[in-house]
Amino acid sequence: MTESGNVILLETKGDDRDNPDSASKRRLGNKWADLAGKEYHYFMVYDKISPEGAFNRIKA
Repeated sequence: MTESGNVILLETKGDDRDNPDSASKRRLGNKWADLAGKEYHYFMVYDKISPEGAFNRIKA
């Protein structure tokens, strides 16, 4: 939780961990954040790759 009251769920993954299941996990995480309220945020972050709906530590 940040000082301003935001709750951040950060799921870190190695680049070798991207698989078909990852896309559904991103959708689920984003849906959770949407339903939980504006102070809840979900991010899936890889090392260098950035599949659709995800971030990487280089460009994040």
